[in-house]
Amino acid sequence: MKNLPRDIKKHVKRKIVFCIALFLILEIFAFVFNFLFFNHFSSNSNATFHIILIITLHICPFFISGFPFKLIDHSWNGKVVGIDIQEEGSTYFTSGGGKFAPYTKSVIYLTVKKSNGKEIEIPIREFGIRHHKGFSVPNEGKVCYHQNDYTVGDKVYHFYGLKNYYVVKQNSDFLDCIVCGTKNHCDRTVCVACGFTLIK
Repeated sequence: MKNLPRDIKKHVKRKIVFCIALFLILEIFAFVFNFLFFNHFSSNSNATFHIILIITLHICPFFISGFPFKLIDHSWNGKVVGIDIQEEGSTYFTSGGGKFAPYTKSVIYLTVKKSNGKEIEIPIREFGIRHHKGFSVPNEGKVCYHQNDYTVGDKVYHFYGLKNYYVVKQNSDFLDCIVCGTKNHCDRTVCVACGFTLIK
């Protein structure tokens, strides 16, 4: 992963810097809040409540900024060695009717062998089928019409600081931009929308 394009490296670093900056701002706010309202809470409530309040205020920035996850994250690349497609059912609340409606989503799980030899399974959520307003899909189409998009041998990248996985499909003439998600023809070297280098 050391040979990543320079502009992609800068993009990843900006994401990390933003995460750290957000964490520090929220922590400063928590310290200021504790300092300004310490006497008020200490005189009007018990010590246990005040301790819980302090802990909560200082824990929230970790979850809001995602800072802890960035600390244990790392960039890696690998190849797909297995594909598993599962159909999962759920419900969603309709805004018009005010009722719960069935919702089916097909999830592709890719087994990826990293460059260091370790194997992991990553979920790739493709699409959902909402059964309402007369919309229906044949049973054979519910499995996942994207299942043929992925093949064993596809390259997979994960970049430090980013939550998503980037799959370079062998049987596709298009590449997704890792930055904005725009589809580009495989002959291009930079994204037509944002100008960042395409990973091949």
